[in-house]
Amino acid sequence: MYENFFGLDELKLNDEEKYGLSWANLGYWHGNHSYSKAGRNLAIELGKSLELSEKDRVLDVGFGLGEQLLLWHSYFDIDSIVGLNPSEIQNEYAKSRISKEGLVEKISLFTGTSGDISRFNSKKFDKIIALDCAYHFETRIKFIRDSIDLLGDGGALGMIDLFPTEKMLKWPQKIMNSLITKFFHIDKKNLMTIRDFELEINEMDVFEAEIIDISNYIFP
Repeated sequence: MYENFFGLDELKLNDEEKYGLSWANLGYWHGNHSYSKAGRNLAIELGKSLELSEKDRVLDVGFGLGEQLLLWHSYFDIDSIVGLNPSEIQNEYAKSRISKEGLVEKISLFTGTSGDISRFNSKKFDKIIALDCAYHFETRIKFIRDSIDLLGDGGALGMIDLFPTEKMLKWPQKIMNSLITKFFHIDKKNLMTIRDFELEINEMDVFEAEIIDISNYIFP
């Protein structure tokens, strides 16, 4: 199932080597530039918001083709990175990139879904990342709850995510939503407004949630 949806097709979108050729996100667009640069920009925006630094132990869930793993190391000087991703095809590609860059001892990859993060030890990480992928998780709320135990004192969880508007969740749009969730491998429980999401996070009474709307920069 994962191999059919999460493959190598995104490689065709990348068009500028100096910014990376294996980005697989919606991009952060400000100006007329390449998809590769937009993909890199989105990762950098998330990394900066999390205040990533060389001291951090990072878990990246849903890393896709792995370009962002290399960025966490090269841009933010992180030497302890664990990646978890459900697609063997993508993981093999990412492993080849990591090996080529000589980073095998600094970046470790595992195959699994967001529900498998419980395999890791308690308080093992300082930062947990889900870059443009949490809407695929089963479910994003469960992922957030499971992340709590994995974070050390002062740790943080950062996500770039998609949320429908209230209008999109009403009839007759609900029919289209049903097709969208099936085609794009999105759990129906993830179809919530950003306000409902914020309420659920606040009810956990664990995170100091900071939600930033970047929708004006996602599509060129």
